[in-house]
Amino acid sequence: MNVTKAAKCSVWLTFAGVMAIGCSPLSTLGFIFHDDPKVAAKYPLHPKDATDKEKGKEATVLILCDQRDGLPRELAGAYIELADNMNRQLPEMTKANKEKIKMVEEKALSNYQKRHPNWRTLEPAQIGKALKADCVIHVYVASANFYDPQTARMMYKGKANVECKITYLSEAKDPEVRRYSHHFDYKPHRSPDVDETSPSLYRQGYLEQLATELCWYHVEHPKRDTLE
Repeated sequence: MNVTKAAKCSVWLTFAGVMAIGCSPLSTLGFIFHDDPKVAAKYPLHPKDATDKEKGKEATVLILCDQRDGLPRELAGAYIELADNMNRQLPEMTKANKEKIKMVEEKALSNYQKRHPNWRTLEPAQIGKALKADCVIHVYVASANFYDPQTARMMYKGKANVECKITYLSEAKDPEVRRYSHHFDYKPHRSPDVDETSPSLYRQGYLEQLATELCWYHVEHPKRDTLE
């Protein structure tokens, strides 16, 4: 039996098995041949009122991250790593959707920040225009936990409250700003033990997952990756 015939037999054997336990034919076919439904981006990288032609153009995206002073020392400088993760993940996600974007290089942003040490007091639109961005995603970590505060640093419990805004820039009109907040509750695939998982590894997973969830706001993604 060749591979094609074997695959067909496998599908129909699955169909017969599910039918045998009482599922309807339509439900069974949906189970076997289902499409992975997608969730639309709440705050897409192109303005919602953009024309199809405008949406087809490459968007230049700037990720701008910062955090409040006084976060746990295990998260010192986390905003830098968070920006790195978002700069890496966002193009990967948009590539899957055949959406055209280009990220402002982190070196270009770093050079701008060195020339403008007061960059935190500037509007994202001002920074975005200087770096020729079409949209700026500004992420501010307002509060965060690393350990469960009730366990004297004996158990991890990663949480964060993040304030975000996306600014759309256009030569034809004033900047358009949309804001949202994200409550992050880090739930690794298995509960980490402080005796088995180093703080650096926990931090890495924490910031990678936070970056993923923030990117979901801006890119169409599979329903299984829902924020709910």
